[in-house]
Amino acid sequence: MQNTIPSKSGYLLDEADAESFWSRVNFQGGLAYLQDNLVDHAKVSGECWLWRGKNNGNDDHCYGRFKLYGKLVPAHRIAYRDFGSRLADSKYIDHLCRVTLCVNPAHLEAVTPKENVLRGAHHRNKAETCRSGHPYTPENTRVVLNALGAETRHCIECRRRYAREGYQRRKQAA
Repeated sequence: MQNTIPSKSGYLLDEADAESFWSRVNFQGGLAYLQDNLVDHAKVSGECWLWRGKNNGNDDHCYGRFKLYGKLVPAHRIAYRDFGSRLADSKYIDHLCRVTLCVNPAHLEAVTPKENVLRGAHHRNKAETCRSGHPYTPENTRVVLNALGAETRHCIECRRRYAREGYQRRKQAA
């Protein structure tokens, strides 16, 4: 597959940076979000454009990064601005498709930090299981208010596992 710079691009990146940036994007990233019942399908259409360059993690739940003007910048912020959208430093970019490696500007929306946290909490609170697959039952769930007043759920089984692992690490270090 040959990637090309999208025709509407050109707001933020110069020619060399644009070539380098867009060559790291898979424009046929698929429709993985269709399987996610937490996505608002009325707002999202088209394929995800998946970042294939450097990222800040080892799994699919990380954010792509690109070196621009000597500093690493989130790739989705660059893509959003490169398509001519204005973005205040105080705004966050929300992935409407819930795919954090997606840089498709049609799947991105600028929101306040509070709105971003509330949307994330809203989506997490709709999930029936934690990331490890444990069910969110009343016996296995602890509800906590975060700094912005949004409710977040914590899996008690995972918290116990983390505590045991931490204990074992401290015990071995001593």
